[in-house]
Amino acid sequence: MLYEDWSPALPELEVSIDRKPFSMSAVCGLVDSFSDPLPEQIVDRLLSYMHIQHPQLNERLGAERTYSAAARCLRGLIEDRKAEYRRLEELRRKKGL
Repeated sequence: MLYEDWSPALPELEVSIDRKPFSMSAVCGLVDSFSDPLPEQIVDRLLSYMHIQHPQLNERLGAERTYSAAARCLRGLIEDRKAEYRRLEELRRKKGL
């Protein structure tokens, strides 16, 4: 999965769909309305990213194992990672590092 290799210090990684680049968040938007069941290996991978730090996302995916739920969870992970990066950068700036 692209998410595990992505650093929020850089733009989101992209995939090509019909030769057009889509960021990870954009792909989440594309599957937001898909209610098809998600393959178990993808569910397991997403759950491994959430750990105990994201109990609401964990519960959501546990209750609804669909592409739509996975997209919302992944988008939440991306947003949280970006927010944490911004918070740490702000701390570094304040400390003059």
